[in-house]
Amino acid sequence: MSNQIWWDIDFSDDSMRSSLQNNQIIFSYFDHWLTEEQAFNHQFMTYCLALKRRLLDHYRVAEDRFLLFLNKLAAMSAVLDPEGGQVIVEGDLQNVFRDVIREQRRTAVVFEDIQLILSPARDLTHVLYLFEGGVGRDVLADYIAESGLFILE
Repeated sequence: MSNQIWWDIDFSDDSMRSSLQNNQIIFSYFDHWLTEEQAFNHQFMTYCLALKRRLLDHYRVAEDRFLLFLNKLAAMSAVLDPEGGQVIVEGDLQNVFRDVIREQRRTAVVFEDIQLILSPARDLTHVLYLFEGGVGRDVLADYIAESGLFILE
C-alpha cells in the first residue's frame, strides 16, 4: 500500500469511518461499553477530568496499559505522523502516545510497517484500522489482552 493512503484518510468524515468499519478493532480500558450514566459518573474518564479531580494515579493505570500496547506496536514498525508525514523519532514517541491517549492530539498515528492506524482517543477507548498486508487481527487481540485492555464488540 502506498504511503499516500495515510494522508487521504479523514477520521472526522463519517462516511470514511463507515467504509473502514469492517477492518477495525475497538479497544478500551473498560471491559464493556459504558452506558451514558456510567460514563458520566466515571471519576477519571479523561486526563483533564482526572487532573481536575486529583485522580491522576488512577488515570495513569489506564494510560500505562495503553502505553504498553502502543510500545509493542512501535517495536514492530516505524511510526509516522500523518500531519507531516515524518517518522516520529523514538525520543518523541512516548510524548506522542501520551498526547493521543490524553485526547490532546486529534490526529491519527500510523504504524507503517504493519499497515495499521490508531485513531484519536475518546474516553480511554481507541480504534485501530487494519489494512491488507499488515499485522493480523489475532496478534493484535493477544497484544491488547496482554496489556490489560479489552476489545469491545
